[in-house]
Amino acid sequence: MLLQTILTFNQKHQLFKQKDTLYLAVSGGPDSMAMLEFFYQIKETWSLDINVITVDHQLRGEDSKKDVEFVKKEAAKRGLPVIEGKVDVKAYQKNHQIGTQEAARTLRYDFFQKQLRGQKKAKLVTAHHADDQAETILMQLGKGVRPKGIPASGQFEGFQLIRPFLCVSKQALISYAEENEVPYHQDPSNEEDTYTRNRFRKYVLPFFKSENPNFLEGVQRIAEIQRDEDLILDEVMEEKMRHFTQFYEQKVTFSIDGFLELPLPLQRRGFHLILNYLQVPIGKKDYFFDFLEWLQAEKPNATYSFQEDYSWIKSYGQCEIRKKTGFTSSFSENIQLNETQHLPGGWTVTVEEVHSNTNKLFNENVFVCDRRLIEFPLHIRTRNPGDRIRLLGLAGTKKVKDIFIDKKVPAVDRDTWPIVVNGDGEILWLPLLARSELGVLSDHATSYVVIRVNRQEKN
Repeated sequence: MLLQTILTFNQKHQLFKQKDTLYLAVSGGPDSMAMLEFFYQIKETWSLDINVITVDHQLRGEDSKKDVEFVKKEAAKRGLPVIEGKVDVKAYQKNHQIGTQEAARTLRYDFFQKQLRGQKKAKLVTAHHADDQAETILMQLGKGVRPKGIPASGQFEGFQLIRPFLCVSKQALISYAEENEVPYHQDPSNEEDTYTRNRFRKYVLPFFKSENPNFLEGVQRIAEIQRDEDLILDEVMEEKMRHFTQFYEQKVTFSIDGFLELPLPLQRRGFHLILNYLQVPIGKKDYFFDFLEWLQAEKPNATYSFQEDYSWIKSYGQCEIRKKTGFTSSFSENIQLNETQHLPGGWTVTVEEVHSNTNKLFNENVFVCDRRLIEFPLHIRTRNPGDRIRLLGLAGTKKVKDIFIDKKVPAVDRDTWPIVVNGDGEILWLPLLARSELGVLSDHATSYVVIRVNRQEKN
């Protein structure tokens, strides 16, 4: 019965197939030991390449070590190779000020990723079951966030995570293990009321089960329906956002008017799509209504920091959500003739020499100058205090700062905007914004320096 239930669920969700390479995440508990036995029994029929992966979290001293040795012993009985790891949960928990279970899960999956990274055909298998699904949804409801539950599959860096046991209860897995005389260890921490999930497992979930014997099946059905709807709605939202949104490596920029014209449910979905694109850790708080209130406030230019490493920035009718860390705010690079420089913020600058007619080259992405007026190396840098440029047709000079304001360049972009400077220190060009008086064609020139810029969007 259990075998057929799981295989039917697998067929529906296309989780594993013939000749797959599987890494079973086994802790030694009843759920994962039942999973180990299940896949061992179908290994030959399905021509599966099965590996066991286990982690010592060092939370229970010698007992943790015994669990690892137990898993290795049971895997060896079945002729299965084992990858074992050890992580320091307590140190990570202290350094990051998070709960024990969150720290353990983070380190555990970090270890999984390191072992499976690059193995495109490999699949990590966990023993999450229907009780886990129900607990997760009830906990999400308890936090006041939209319940999404646990998906049957997910994509990690270079490999797929699958959960083929979401269709069966914990008790069904325990019964399966006992019927097949599969030994297992019980983790006493699973009974401690310290952890939220344990309290839901012990006190909340039993109530719903007693009210409705089919509660687990109903929850799984709702989770699947909602996930199917989410996939369609996300596609619709992505299509709408393409008209007013630009995606870069570490930021997303969009028209505030375009965003606010959307119905509220699509605004919420669009906001969360952006957070997901930037890989923002969602945590316990849903920032959407804080974000919407901030976005609709009368102040036209504003910055708001959230989740420590991320910011919302509002400027000139545009909103930018960006990651703060890992972004170089200033730079200074030399560039020679026939070279290309890749700069922070997605900018690329190329310098070349041409001898033909250059009239057709003129556009906002290109600067053309008489070769005799250029001193190499050129400098590509961000702005300095007091920067000024001598503009064509303008007596004297103009502050770079004023050009940024006149052109309504968002304040957050001004510190990363490239400025092209001649070898003698004179500013030649603010790409896309303003050219110096040297950027004109001469009847006496025999060759020209052509500088091209491109600002790459990541779609």
